[in-house]
Amino acid sequence: MQANTTSPRLRASDVASWMVAVFGVVLLVLLLLSFALETRAPRTTPAANTASNGRIAYFEFGATADTLWLTSPSDPAEREPVFTAPHALEYGVIPSISPYGTGVVYAALPPSIAAPGPDSPAELWYAPLNAGAEPRLVASGIDLLVAPVWSPDAKRVVYRRSDATSFALVEMPFDGGAERLLVMTSSDEALFPIGFSRDGATLYYVDLSNAGSQLLAFNTLSGSITRVTQLSGGLTRDWVLSPDGSQLAFLALDYTPEAISSRAYVVDLATTAIQPVSDAHASAFGPIWDDDGALIVGTLSPGGGSSFVQLQDGKTSQILGPQSGFDVPLAYLPGDARLVRAFAGASSSAPGRASLTLIDSNDERHVLSTSDVTFVGWSAR
Repeated sequence: MQANTTSPRLRASDVASWMVAVFGVVLLVLLLLSFALETRAPRTTPAANTASNGRIAYFEFGATADTLWLTSPSDPAEREPVFTAPHALEYGVIPSISPYGTGVVYAALPPSIAAPGPDSPAELWYAPLNAGAEPRLVASGIDLLVAPVWSPDAKRVVYRRSDATSFALVEMPFDGGAERLLVMTSSDEALFPIGFSRDGATLYYVDLSNAGSQLLAFNTLSGSITRVTQLSGGLTRDWVLSPDGSQLAFLALDYTPEAISSRAYVVDLATTAIQPVSDAHASAFGPIWDDDGALIVGTLSPGGGSSFVQLQDGKTSQILGPQSGFDVPLAYLPGDARLVRAFAGASSSAPGRASLTLIDSNDERHVLSTSDVTFVGWSAR
């Protein structure tokens, strides 16, 4: 893993600097573990008509530019470069694939920045997933570390801006319209967009502060804001909506002087009931949903044992993980396959070498890449 980059290459000092800017000094250590293991784009469910011909999209890191590749899940050697995305030295891009898998937006620090940092103003770019695509600039002055969020119809994208006094969620239409300010808070309340309801009328987002993690809903028609529930008295991350939009999975972070850990939960958006998914003593990684509404979470016990926890119809079951190392789930793929970031090490503090790995329906493992890559999503191309 690279020493000082984003997505998922991020220095401990960079995480600390970012958290200081957001929360002061009390809570800065809580995101260190999860950033070190995986910073992922919002996941999208493959469209039904892409299951037979879709490909896996990922960015391969380069010191001054990342390359977007499309690769066949059945033949990792069959891959195609799409375009390269220039960026500031050692700072990779933060991508988000469109709901239909035909395009991607990504945040990148301009190459011209002399002394880049995680809080440097980034640019937002868009490119179709066609070979030889030419990315076009969508917006400037956005936050690098917060992945953009697409509307369900792929006609709008939401991103975050911040300065010394405030955080703001901003929406940009792709029809040539002007930016729209959705939500703004003071600098002691950090905003993170999660995703839209299936009809696109509601944008869910989280407000993180020293008071904890609040889940809120913005009505895109009226502009009203509704508090849904408090997710945790501390920090949360990896928020992901279920395919039908009725549930939200997330990780709640906790720490002691000896360790940092995360536990997976699911909140019912209708009743606001919150259900724990993973064990309180294990660290949880990468909650992902399949098309049928089943949730899978990677876990790692304090002693080093790795497994997956599956939640389906309100009941949990355990699936054995790899015999050595541990996996961070990234996505379900057609045919009951799973894509994971596989770590060779036995603990999150010493994860070892990572690879992008496909686990097929027979639980056989296929390494797609051992390079430093960022998973983007399932492409329809």
